[in-house]
Amino acid sequence: MQSTIPLQVLVIVLLLGANNGGCLGANGFTTDGRLLHHRRSAESVALASSSSESPIVAEANLINSESPTILTIDNLLSEEDINTAMKYIKMECVNTTTTSDYQEDIFRAGAEEEEDSHFVAAVDRALSKGIGLNPPLVRGDIPMAHTDSPLEQFLWVITNHAEAMDQADIVTGANFIQRRQARQKWESEGGRQLLELSMDDEPFAKAGKRYEMPNEVKDMLIQKIVRRMMPITIRWSIQDATVVMYDEGESQVPHVDSCDATILIYLDDGRATLEDIHDLTRLEGGETCFPFVDCRVPVKVGTALLFFSSTPPPSGERDVASLHHGGLVKSGKKAVAQIMLDLSYEGQTNDFARSSSNASWLDILSLSCT
Repeated sequence: MQSTIPLQVLVIVLLLGANNGGCLGANGFTTDGRLLHHRRSAESVALASSSSESPIVAEANLINSESPTILTIDNLLSEEDINTAMKYIKMECVNTTTTSDYQEDIFRAGAEEEEDSHFVAAVDRALSKGIGLNPPLVRGDIPMAHTDSPLEQFLWVITNHAEAMDQADIVTGANFIQRRQARQKWESEGGRQLLELSMDDEPFAKAGKRYEMPNEVKDMLIQKIVRRMMPITIRWSIQDATVVMYDEGESQVPHVDSCDATILIYLDDGRATLEDIHDLTRLEGGETCFPFVDCRVPVKVGTALLFFSSTPPPSGERDVASLHHGGLVKSGKKAVAQIMLDLSYEGQTNDFARSSSNASWLDILSLSCT
Protein backbone atom coordinates (compact mmCIF):
# COMPACT_ATOMS: atom_id res chain seq x y z
CA MET A 1 0.00 0.00 0.00
CA GLN A 2 1.29 3.42 -0.93
CA SER A 3 1.97 5.82 1.92
CA THR A 4 1.24 9.54 1.81
CA ILE A 5 4.32 11.55 0.88
CA PRO A 6 4.76 14.52 3.25
CA LEU A 7 4.93 17.86 1.44
CA GLN A 8 8.34 18.68 2.91
CA VAL A 9 9.76 15.38 1.69
CA LEU A 10 8.17 15.89 -1.71
CA VAL A 11 9.90 19.26 -2.09
CA ILE A 12 13.27 17.79 -1.07
CA VAL A 13 12.92 14.93 -3.54
CA LEU A 14 12.03 17.30 -6.36
CA LEU A 15 15.01 19.51 -5.53
CA LEU A 16 17.57 16.77 -5.01
CA GLY A 17 16.17 13.57 -6.40
CA ALA A 18 14.67 14.16 -9.82
CA ASN A 19 15.25 16.36 -12.82
CA ASN A 20 14.89 16.30 -16.55
CA GLY A 21 18.51 16.87 -17.51
CA GLY A 22 22.02 17.03 -16.19
CA CYS A 23 25.30 18.82 -16.59
CA LEU A 24 28.28 17.30 -18.35
CA GLY A 25 25.94 15.05 -20.31
CA ALA A 26 25.83 13.31 -16.97
CA ASN A 27 23.70 10.99 -14.94
CA GLY A 28 24.24 12.17 -11.45
CA PHE A 29 23.93 15.88 -10.88
CA THR A 30 22.97 19.12 -12.54
CA THR A 31 24.77 22.44 -12.49
CA ASP A 32 23.00 23.31 -9.25
CA GLY A 33 23.74 19.94 -7.67
CA ARG A 34 20.40 18.21 -8.10
CA LEU A 35 20.55 14.46 -8.38
CA LEU A 36 19.03 12.47 -11.17
CA HIS A 37 19.45 9.38 -13.22
CA HIS A 38 20.35 11.03 -16.50
CA ARG A 39 19.13 9.75 -19.81
CA ARG A 40 21.93 9.69 -22.33
CA SER A 41 21.16 10.46 -25.96
CA ALA A 42 18.30 8.23 -26.98
CA GLU A 43 18.98 5.57 -29.54
CA SER A 44 16.83 6.22 -32.56
CA VAL A 45 15.55 2.67 -32.55
CA ALA A 46 12.02 1.60 -31.89
CA LEU A 47 11.60 -1.51 -29.83
CA ALA A 48 8.36 -2.47 -31.52
CA SER A 49 8.66 -6.06 -32.65
CA SER A 50 7.55 -7.51 -35.95
CA SER A 51 6.79 -10.75 -34.17
CA SER A 52 3.20 -11.73 -33.52
CA GLU A 53 4.22 -13.07 -30.11
CA SER A 54 2.47 -11.26 -27.28
CA PRO A 55 4.47 -9.66 -24.49
CA ILE A 56 4.97 -11.98 -21.54
CA VAL A 57 3.80 -9.49 -18.94
CA ALA A 58 0.92 -11.87 -18.24
CA GLU A 59 3.52 -14.07 -16.55
CA ALA A 60 4.70 -11.23 -14.31
CA ASN A 61 4.66 -11.06 -10.55
CA LEU A 62 2.77 -7.86 -9.81
CA ILE A 63 4.53 -6.19 -6.87
CA ASN A 64 2.65 -2.88 -6.83
CA SER A 65 -0.33 -2.11 -9.06
CA GLU A 66 -0.73 1.55 -8.14
CA SER A 67 1.80 4.36 -8.27
CA PRO A 68 4.49 3.34 -8.99
CA THR A 69 3.75 0.24 -11.06
CA ILE A 70 6.31 -2.46 -10.16
CA LEU A 71 6.51 -6.00 -11.48
CA THR A 72 9.05 -8.80 -11.95
CA ILE A 73 9.39 -11.68 -14.38
CA ASP A 74 11.51 -14.68 -13.43
CA ASN A 75 13.83 -16.88 -15.48
CA LEU A 76 14.12 -14.60 -18.50
CA LEU A 77 17.77 -15.50 -18.94
CA SER A 78 19.30 -18.96 -19.05
CA GLU A 79 22.45 -19.87 -17.17
CA GLU A 80 24.33 -19.69 -20.49
CA ASP A 81 22.95 -16.19 -21.14
CA ILE A 82 24.03 -15.01 -17.69
CA ASN A 83 27.51 -16.48 -18.03
CA THR A 84 27.91 -14.83 -21.44
CA ALA A 85 26.74 -11.46 -20.13
CA MET A 86 29.03 -11.62 -17.11
CA LYS A 87 32.00 -12.53 -19.30
CA TYR A 88 31.61 -9.33 -21.32
CA ILE A 89 30.85 -7.27 -18.23
CA LYS A 90 33.95 -8.47 -16.39
CA MET A 91 36.04 -7.67 -19.48
CA GLU A 92 34.53 -4.18 -19.45
CA CYS A 93 35.40 -3.75 -15.78
CA VAL A 94 39.01 -4.77 -16.43
CA ASN A 95 39.57 -2.83 -19.65
CA THR A 96 37.75 0.42 -18.83
CA THR A 97 37.35 2.74 -15.89
CA THR A 98 34.06 3.36 -14.15
CA THR A 99 31.77 6.10 -15.33
CA SER A 100 32.71 9.59 -14.18
CA ASP A 101 29.43 11.45 -14.38
CA TYR A 102 26.74 9.32 -12.76
CA GLN A 103 25.17 9.60 -9.32
CA GLU A 104 27.50 6.92 -7.92
CA ASP A 105 30.48 9.06 -8.88
CA ILE A 106 29.43 11.84 -6.52
CA PHE A 107 30.37 9.50 -3.68
CA ARG A 108 33.29 7.69 -5.32
CA ALA A 109 36.01 6.82 -2.82
CA GLY A 110 39.26 8.67 -3.48
CA ALA A 111 37.63 11.17 -5.83
CA GLU A 112 38.81 14.24 -3.91
CA GLU A 113 42.42 13.04 -3.82
CA GLU A 114 42.37 12.39 -7.59
CA GLU A 115 40.82 15.80 -8.20
CA ASP A 116 43.42 17.55 -6.06
CA SER A 117 46.13 15.82 -8.10
CA HIS A 118 44.54 17.21 -11.25
CA PHE A 119 44.37 20.73 -9.80
CA VAL A 120 48.07 20.57 -8.83
CA ALA A 121 49.10 19.28 -12.27
CA ALA A 122 46.93 21.86 -14.05
CA VAL A 123 48.50 24.70 -12.07
CA ASP A 124 52.00 23.33 -12.81
CA ARG A 125 51.21 23.28 -16.54
CA ALA A 126 49.85 26.80 -16.33
CA LEU A 127 53.02 27.99 -14.57
CA SER A 128 55.18 26.40 -17.29
CA LYS A 129 53.16 28.15 -19.96
CA GLY A 130 52.99 31.35 -17.93
CA ILE A 131 56.74 31.91 -18.09
CA GLY A 132 56.25 33.21 -21.63
CA LEU A 133 53.52 35.69 -20.67
CA ASN A 134 54.09 39.38 -20.28
CA PRO A 135 54.36 39.82 -17.39
CA PRO A 136 55.32 36.20 -16.67
CA LEU A 137 53.27 34.06 -14.28
CA VAL A 138 55.36 32.56 -11.49
CA ARG A 139 54.46 30.48 -8.46
CA GLY A 140 55.20 33.36 -6.12
CA ASP A 141 52.26 35.24 -7.65
CA ILE A 142 49.79 32.79 -6.09
CA PRO A 143 48.74 34.18 -2.69
CA MET A 144 50.08 32.34 0.35
CA ALA A 145 46.50 31.98 1.60
CA HIS A 146 45.93 29.34 -1.13
CA THR A 147 49.07 27.31 -0.40
CA ASP A 148 47.26 24.43 1.30
CA SER A 149 44.38 24.21 -1.17
CA PRO A 150 44.98 22.84 -4.69
CA LEU A 151 41.45 23.90 -5.63
CA GLU A 152 41.96 27.49 -4.50
CA GLN A 153 45.24 27.67 -6.43
CA PHE A 154 43.47 26.32 -9.52
CA LEU A 155 40.67 28.86 -9.20
CA TRP A 156 43.11 31.73 -8.63
CA VAL A 157 45.02 30.92 -11.82
CA ILE A 158 41.81 30.67 -13.86
CA THR A 159 40.51 33.93 -12.43
CA ASN A 160 43.71 35.90 -12.92
CA HIS A 161 45.56 34.15 -15.78
CA ALA A 162 43.05 32.06 -17.70
CA GLU A 163 45.20 32.38 -20.83
CA ALA A 164 47.88 30.25 -19.14
CA MET A 165 45.51 27.35 -18.38
CA ASP A 166 44.88 24.58 -20.90
CA GLN A 167 41.25 24.41 -22.03
CA ALA A 168 41.06 20.69 -21.26
CA ASP A 169 42.27 21.33 -17.71
CA ILE A 170 39.60 23.99 -17.24
CA VAL A 171 36.80 21.68 -18.43
CA THR A 172 37.99 18.76 -16.31
CA GLY A 173 38.42 21.00 -13.28
CA ALA A 174 34.92 22.44 -13.75
CA ASN A 175 33.50 18.92 -13.76
CA PHE A 176 35.32 18.11 -10.53
CA ILE A 177 34.04 21.30 -8.92
CA GLN A 178 30.48 20.42 -9.88
CA ARG A 179 30.90 16.95 -8.35
CA ARG A 180 31.99 18.57 -5.09
CA GLN A 181 29.07 20.98 -5.19
CA ALA A 182 26.70 18.06 -5.72
CA ARG A 183 28.28 16.21 -2.80
CA GLN A 184 27.75 19.30 -0.63
CA LYS A 185 24.07 19.22 -1.57
CA TRP A 186 23.84 15.72 -0.12
CA GLU A 187 25.58 16.90 3.03
CA SER A 188 23.00 19.69 3.47
CA GLU A 189 19.94 19.34 5.69
CA GLY A 190 17.74 18.55 2.68
CA GLY A 191 20.21 15.96 1.43
CA ARG A 192 20.39 14.29 4.82
CA GLN A 193 16.60 14.10 4.96
CA LEU A 194 16.53 12.44 1.56
CA LEU A 195 19.19 9.94 2.64
CA GLU A 196 17.05 9.13 5.66
CA LEU A 197 14.39 7.80 3.27
CA SER A 198 16.65 4.81 2.65
CA MET A 199 15.21 1.50 3.83
CA ASP A 200 18.63 0.28 4.98
CA ASP A 201 19.28 -0.08 8.70
CA GLU A 202 22.72 1.49 8.33
CA PRO A 203 23.44 4.97 6.92
CA PHE A 204 24.70 5.27 3.35
CA ALA A 205 28.48 4.94 3.21
CA LYS A 206 29.67 3.89 -0.24
CA ALA A 207 28.17 3.57 -3.73
CA GLY A 208 28.57 0.73 -6.20
CA LYS A 209 30.62 1.04 -9.39
CA ARG A 210 28.83 1.83 -12.65
CA TYR A 211 30.06 0.90 -16.13
CA GLU A 212 28.73 1.48 -19.61
CA MET A 213 26.93 -1.67 -20.74
CA PRO A 214 28.96 -3.63 -23.35
CA ASN A 215 27.21 -3.62 -26.73
CA GLU A 216 27.14 -7.43 -26.78
CA VAL A 217 25.23 -7.48 -23.51
CA LYS A 218 22.88 -4.68 -24.53
CA ASP A 219 21.99 -6.40 -27.80
CA MET A 220 21.29 -9.67 -25.97
CA LEU A 221 19.12 -8.02 -23.30
CA ILE A 222 17.14 -6.09 -25.90
CA GLN A 223 16.36 -9.28 -27.79
CA LYS A 224 15.74 -11.58 -24.83
CA ILE A 225 14.15 -9.22 -22.32
CA VAL A 226 13.14 -5.77 -23.55
CA ARG A 227 11.33 -6.96 -26.65
CA ARG A 228 9.58 -9.66 -24.63
CA MET A 229 8.54 -7.48 -21.70
CA MET A 230 7.28 -4.40 -23.50
CA PRO A 231 4.15 -4.29 -25.70
CA ILE A 232 4.96 -4.97 -29.34
CA THR A 233 2.42 -2.39 -30.52
CA ILE A 234 4.13 0.50 -28.70
CA ARG A 235 7.40 2.18 -29.61
CA TRP A 236 10.02 2.55 -26.88
CA SER A 237 13.41 4.24 -27.13
CA ILE A 238 16.46 3.30 -25.08
CA GLN A 239 17.74 6.26 -23.08
CA ASP A 240 20.55 4.61 -21.14
CA ALA A 241 22.17 1.21 -20.62
CA THR A 242 24.66 0.57 -17.81
CA VAL A 243 25.82 -2.09 -15.36
CA VAL A 244 26.32 -1.53 -11.63
CA MET A 245 28.63 -3.76 -9.60
CA TYR A 246 28.18 -3.82 -5.82
CA ASP A 247 30.64 -5.16 -3.27
CA GLU A 248 30.02 -5.73 0.42
CA GLY A 249 29.16 -2.47 2.21
CA GLU A 250 27.97 -0.70 -0.95
CA SER A 251 24.49 0.63 -1.69
CA GLN A 252 22.80 3.51 -3.50
CA VAL A 253 21.24 6.81 -2.52
CA PRO A 254 17.46 7.26 -2.96
CA HIS A 255 16.65 8.82 -6.32
CA VAL A 256 14.04 9.08 -9.07
CA ASP A 257 14.86 7.93 -12.60
CA SER A 258 14.32 10.53 -15.32
CA CYS A 259 12.71 8.11 -17.76
CA ASP A 260 9.33 6.46 -18.22
CA ALA A 261 10.37 2.86 -17.54
CA THR A 262 13.39 1.14 -16.01
CA ILE A 263 14.28 -2.52 -16.41
CA LEU A 264 16.78 -3.99 -13.94
CA ILE A 265 18.18 -7.43 -14.76
CA TYR A 266 19.90 -9.27 -11.90
CA LEU A 267 22.98 -10.99 -13.31
CA ASP A 268 25.18 -12.03 -10.42
CA ASP A 269 24.90 -12.67 -6.71
CA GLY A 270 28.61 -13.09 -6.09
CA ARG A 271 29.17 -16.83 -6.48
CA ALA A 272 32.28 -18.02 -8.28
CA THR A 273 30.08 -20.08 -10.59
CA LEU A 274 26.44 -20.02 -11.61
CA GLU A 275 25.82 -23.76 -11.38
CA ASP A 276 22.70 -23.08 -9.32
CA ILE A 277 21.28 -19.69 -10.22
CA HIS A 278 18.65 -20.01 -7.50
CA ASP A 279 21.11 -20.43 -4.63
CA LEU A 280 21.47 -16.99 -3.08
CA THR A 281 23.33 -18.00 0.08
CA ARG A 282 26.37 -15.95 -0.93
CA LEU A 283 24.46 -12.66 -1.12
CA GLU A 284 22.79 -10.94 1.81
CA GLY A 285 20.95 -7.68 1.20
CA GLY A 286 21.11 -5.77 -2.07
CA GLU A 287 17.35 -5.59 -2.59
CA THR A 288 15.91 -2.86 -4.82
CA CYS A 289 13.98 -0.72 -2.34
CA PHE A 290 10.97 1.55 -2.88
CA PRO A 291 10.54 3.47 0.41
CA PHE A 292 7.25 5.21 -0.38
CA VAL A 293 5.47 1.90 -0.99
CA ASP A 294 7.44 -0.06 1.63
CA CYS A 295 8.64 -2.53 -0.99
CA ARG A 296 11.87 -4.53 -1.23
CA VAL A 297 12.51 -6.59 -4.37
CA PRO A 298 15.08 -9.31 -3.60
CA VAL A 299 17.90 -10.17 -5.96
CA LYS A 300 17.18 -13.29 -7.99
CA VAL A 301 19.60 -14.07 -10.78
CA GLY A 302 17.88 -14.21 -14.17
CA THR A 303 14.92 -12.11 -12.99
CA ALA A 304 13.98 -8.76 -14.53
CA LEU A 305 12.39 -5.95 -12.51
CA LEU A 306 10.26 -3.41 -14.38
CA PHE A 307 8.99 -0.19 -12.82
CA PHE A 308 7.75 3.19 -14.01
CA SER A 309 9.05 6.58 -12.85
CA SER A 310 6.50 8.71 -14.66
CA THR A 311 2.74 8.87 -14.68
CA PRO A 312 1.06 7.27 -17.72
CA PRO A 313 0.33 9.33 -20.84
CA PRO A 314 -0.85 11.85 -21.64
CA SER A 315 0.51 13.59 -18.50
CA GLY A 316 3.89 11.84 -18.34
CA GLU A 317 4.88 13.67 -15.14
CA ARG A 318 7.68 12.51 -12.84
CA ASP A 319 6.28 10.07 -10.27
CA VAL A 320 7.99 10.88 -6.97
CA ALA A 321 6.49 7.75 -5.42
CA SER A 322 8.90 5.76 -7.62
CA LEU A 323 11.86 6.95 -5.55
CA HIS A 324 14.09 3.92 -5.03
CA HIS A 325 17.61 2.76 -4.22
CA GLY A 326 19.82 -0.29 -4.32
CA GLY A 327 19.87 -1.71 -0.81
CA LEU A 328 23.02 -2.29 1.23
CA VAL A 329 24.95 -5.40 0.24
CA LYS A 330 25.69 -6.89 3.65
CA SER A 331 27.76 -9.76 2.29
CA GLY A 332 28.70 -11.12 -1.11
CA LYS A 333 28.47 -9.28 -4.42
CA LYS A 334 25.75 -8.09 -6.77
CA ALA A 335 25.67 -7.22 -10.46
CA VAL A 336 22.67 -5.58 -12.09
CA ALA A 337 22.11 -4.39 -15.64
CA GLN A 338 19.94 -1.30 -16.08
CA ILE A 339 18.08 -0.26 -19.21
CA MET A 340 16.12 3.01 -19.15
CA LEU A 341 13.29 3.47 -21.64
CA ASP A 342 11.06 6.29 -22.77
CA LEU A 343 7.72 5.90 -24.46
CA SER A 344 8.22 7.21 -27.98
CA TYR A 345 5.25 9.14 -29.30
CA GLU A 346 6.78 9.56 -32.74
CA GLY A 347 5.09 7.21 -35.16
CA GLN A 348 2.34 6.17 -32.74
CA THR A 349 -1.09 5.82 -34.24
CA ASN A 350 -4.20 7.81 -33.33
CA ASP A 351 -5.60 4.55 -31.98
CA PHE A 352 -2.75 4.45 -29.48
CA ALA A 353 -3.42 8.03 -28.41
CA ARG A 354 -7.09 7.27 -27.83
CA SER A 355 -6.49 3.96 -26.09
CA SER A 356 -3.73 5.33 -23.81
CA SER A 357 -5.72 8.33 -22.63
CA ASN A 358 -6.35 7.93 -18.89
CA ALA A 359 -4.98 4.38 -19.02
CA SER A 360 -2.70 2.98 -16.34
CA TRP A 361 0.70 1.53 -17.12
CA LEU A 362 -0.83 -1.89 -16.51
CA ASP A 363 -3.45 -1.15 -19.15
CA ILE A 364 -0.73 -0.07 -21.55
CA LEU A 365 1.19 -3.25 -20.80
CA SER A 366 -2.01 -5.25 -21.28
CA LEU A 367 -1.63 -6.63 -17.79
CA SER A 368 -4.77 -7.03 -15.70
CA CYS A 369 -4.69 -6.01 -12.05
CA THR A 370 -7.30 -8.58 -11.17
